[in-house]
Amino acid sequence: MKRLIPVLFPLFFFLGCSEKTPEGILSKEKMANVLTDIHLVDGYASTMATDSAQIKTPVLYQSVYKKYQTNAAQFKKSMAYYSNYPEKMQEIYTQVTRTLKKLQKAEQKRLDEKAKKEKKSQQDSIKKNKKDQKKILQDSVKTDSIKKKELQEALKKRKLMILRNRNKGQRK
Repeated sequence: MKRLIPVLFPLFFFLGCSEKTPEGILSKEKMANVLTDIHLVDGYASTMATDSAQIKTPVLYQSVYKKYQTNAAQFKKSMAYYSNYPEKMQEIYTQVTRTLKKLQKAEQKRLDEKAKKEKKSQQDSIKKNKKDQKKILQDSVKTDSIKKKELQEALKKRKLMILRNRNKGQRK
């Protein structure tokens, strides 16, 4: 019996300190996912007017709970549990932070690409407008040249008519 105590004690110690979470407590992975979405909801709610946030935030929280097949009571119970184990909570928040940074990078990349497309579209529009203006100017110059010739011809005809009328007037 005395020989079994040194063998059984470490066995019970390791079994008692296992990473298994108690029943009714979200796993670390699931807790990290729920917290990530909860923080996203909080960030979104902070951009809303107070009245709107008070109405919409609980609905958004419920959608997060539904997504992860949990509820507010289980989430609160899990928060209380992990709050008693700072190392576990630190691991969870390390994952939350990592996920939020990935999401932020992805969103920034999307916004950068959108801005790049808009800038290219503006540049293309400016080029097109310059081409259109150049064409209009060329057409205007052509039109002006034609009008100038027409005016010159009309002026010549008018001068001829005046000369003819003078000549007629001198004959009388």
